[in-house]
Amino acid sequence: MTLAAVMILIASGSSVVGFAHRVGQPGRWVALAALLAVSIALVVVRRVPLRMPPVVIAAAALAGIGIVSTGWSVLPGITLQRAVSFAVLLLAAALLSTAAAADATLARRLIGAIAVAAGLLALAGIVVYLARSSLAMQSATPGTGGRLRGFGENPNTLPMLYAVALPSLAWLGFTAFSWRGRLLWLATALLLLGSISASGSRGAMIGALPATLLVAVLSLRGRLLLVAFAATVAAFAIAVGGTTVAVPSSSAPVAGSQAPAVSLTQAAVPDPVVATAIPSPAAILLTDGHAADRILDLENDPNEIGRPRISRPLVEFHRTMFGSSGRAQAWDGGLRQSLQRPLLGYGFGTEDQVFIDHYYVFESGRIENSYLGLWLQVGAVGLALFLLLLALLALHLLRGWRSLRSVRGVGVAGAGIALSGAVMALPQSYVYSVGNVATAAFWIGALLLGLTVLRKDAA
Repeated sequence: MTLAAVMILIASGSSVVGFAHRVGQPGRWVALAALLAVSIALVVVRRVPLRMPPVVIAAAALAGIGIVSTGWSVLPGITLQRAVSFAVLLLAAALLSTAAAADATLARRLIGAIAVAAGLLALAGIVVYLARSSLAMQSATPGTGGRLRGFGENPNTLPMLYAVALPSLAWLGFTAFSWRGRLLWLATALLLLGSISASGSRGAMIGALPATLLVAVLSLRGRLLLVAFAATVAAFAIAVGGTTVAVPSSSAPVAGSQAPAVSLTQAAVPDPVVATAIPSPAAILLTDGHAADRILDLENDPNEIGRPRISRPLVEFHRTMFGSSGRAQAWDGGLRQSLQRPLLGYGFGTEDQVFIDHYYVFESGRIENSYLGLWLQVGAVGLALFLLLLALLALHLLRGWRSLRSVRGVGVAGAGIALSGAVMALPQSYVYSVGNVATAAFWIGALLLGLTVLRKDAA
């Protein structure tokens, strides 16, 4: 259960609960080191032969270019720290996946750890809501109803993990050895789906649906497949409908008219960049977008992109299921910024430092697109490596389609996790962020798919 502990501590490090935040911030790095130690021990003790399929090579190359980018990074200290932690996570994920591909029982426990961690965090969110609902809910605005953030820092924090855990839970439920086990796993899946619906996280919803359906197709046949397919679509339809139930507030501030609210834990942590240490606005724009927001007051700038003219009343922004919430403008800005350093980028881990949010309805320190975020950090070379990895995973899935369907192996769960993570990477910046609770699960699932199919081909 080391993996579950790592994921819970990572979630605690970005929790709205002050005590959990203080424990999780240092604890997650200790847990990550423990995860690496456990993964090495598993491979050594069980004498698992190490393999280097193209998927693992592509992941290693991505971690490698992250470390090498320290040489041209605008913030080499941050780049080295974040690149090394990312490499440690990928190494642990590769070793765990290698050991799991050789042991079906271990593989099931690994997937179960992801599911258990997600379920416990969802229950923790309910506890926070019952104890202090104002802390667990993000207040409504004129354009957006109240959103559940539960145990997480914001409404999108934990639903990202729930999205990659849902296909795992579906697989565990479909392949459980008893009806009691099936009911337990599927009930947990409904809990996660309900939590996503209450959070209003559209990226998590969009990522989880096709992945869960894929798991159903690979795991079941005949009437069971039809029933599971229909039930999954119906459950997601109800969940999507639930995101529209919350009523926007008529008295809350207009979205975009002021800086976003900061949680109690965020307010207690000082910004590492001191304003007096930055000599000029030009240097601010190149080094720290958050400092730029604070010093230049970009959130309240009347020239902010998309903001109505001062002579006109502020326009209420209404959040819809298929609206971009300002992401389209941010993506355009991120793309333009990436083209200033198109080949190698600004350095791994610098997205939240060099990207500047000066868009009226967009509230984030990141581009909120993992593909553009990679391009911004490690250029076209890094993005190409990640796209190559996804293409190899798709190829593995197509090559191993029949064997995966026939044995209902753990590769099915890996395929669901990988698909959910790849789709969710479109509206979220996370696949390279070790501090994100969904990152470890995504990489373990992705590498597990590649290594499992490789093993079956060899057999």
